[in-house]
Amino acid sequence: MRRAPSSIGPWVAAFALVLGACDPHVFHRPGTERGLTWIVARDAPASRGPAATAPALVARDAGAAGAPAVLPLARTRVAATLVGPIATIEREKVYAGSPRPLDVSVSFTPPALPARQDYAVRAGGRALTILVRERLEAQELARTLPDASLVGVDAEGRVVVPVGVLTAPTIDLDVETTGLVPWHDGAYELTIPRAPGGEVALAVDVWGPGPIVVVQSPSHAIDAKPESLEHLRVALRDPGTLRDDDFVLRYRVDPADHPGALVGEPDGSGDLVAIVVHPFETSHEAVAASDVTIDWNGTQVTETRPAAIGSVAAGTPLVVLARAQGHVQGPVVVHARVGRETRSVSLARDDAIPQAGLVALPRLWARAARAAVTALR
Repeated sequence: MRRAPSSIGPWVAAFALVLGACDPHVFHRPGTERGLTWIVARDAPASRGPAATAPALVARDAGAAGAPAVLPLARTRVAATLVGPIATIEREKVYAGSPRPLDVSVSFTPPALPARQDYAVRAGGRALTILVRERLEAQELARTLPDASLVGVDAEGRVVVPVGVLTAPTIDLDVETTGLVPWHDGAYELTIPRAPGGEVALAVDVWGPGPIVVVQSPSHAIDAKPESLEHLRVALRDPGTLRDDDFVLRYRVDPADHPGALVGEPDGSGDLVAIVVHPFETSHEAVAASDVTIDWNGTQVTETRPAAIGSVAAGTPLVVLARAQGHVQGPVVVHARVGRETRSVSLARDDAIPQAGLVALPRLWARAARAAVTALR
C-alpha cells in the first residue's frame, strides 16, 4: 500500500502544542524581506481528499482565465537534518519558467496528519510563510496576526497561495519545515514526499543523540555512511527512485543504552536548550510514563515549553524546550513513573550536534510561544 506523502510524517499528538503554532518571523533569514503570511483554514479530516502532495508551483499566463497548471520541474534537492525526533527539512526545486509574464501560485494538499503544518517558502525570490490549521484555530490565529491573510482549501483539500506575476526562464521554489518524527514499531520513521520529475538528489544527516543501532529504508535502496557511532549520512543509491515513491527512513537509538541528551545553543546571555528523551521502553516495548518532572541541577530556568508535562504516551519521544540564564552544562535529570517503578534518566549535554540541527530550537520555541498566546485568547 502506498503511503500518503507527508513532509515529516505524523507528529506526536502529545506535543502538538509545542510544534503546532508558528511565529512568522521565525523563518526569516538575514538579508531577505519578511514576506507575507498566509493562514490556511481547513475542516475536519473526514472532508479531506486522501492524496497529499508536496508544495509545487502552478501558473497561467498573466491576465488569463482558467485553472493554472503545474510548471515543468527541472530538479529537486532535499536535505534533512535529524536530531533524534527533531527534523529540519529543506526542499529546493527549480521549475521551467517562461519569457511571458506568468501568474504564479504555490499549490499543495497537506497530509491529514499532523493537524498543523508550517511551511517557510521562497518562490521566485519572494518570501511566504504558510500556516495550515483546523478552521477554528486558523481563525483564532488570524486574529493574533493582523497582517496575515486567511485562505481556505478546495473540496479536495488543495491549497492555492498566490505568489504574483513572474517573468523568468526558471523559477526557484524553496520550502523549509521543522517538526518531530514519529516513533513507529520501535524506531523513528521519517517520510519525505516523492519528487515527480526532473533531476533528484536527497541527503539526510542523522544524529542520535546516542549510538544509532538501526538505519534502514523499507521504500528505497540507501547507502548509510557512518561518520561516528552517533552520526550517519544517508543517501539514495539511485536518486532517481525518489521520483517513483515517497522516501521512508527508519532509525533507532536504543533508549536503554542511551536514553537521550541535552542539546542547546547560546541565546543572548543564556542558553536555549532542548531535552530529548527517546520513547520509554520495557523489554523493547513502548510504554507510557506519568508524573514526569525535571531536575535542572541548579540551572536558572526562566521558561519551559510545554510549561507542564505530566504524562507521556507510549511510543512518544519527550522534547522539552527551555530558556536558561547562563550556560547549561548538565546533567539534567528526568524523573518519570513507568508502570510501578520510578525511572530517573540523567542527560548530559551533547555539544557534537552541528548548527544545522540546532537551528530547529528557536523555531520550535517560537511556535510554542505563539501556541500559548493563542490558547489564552
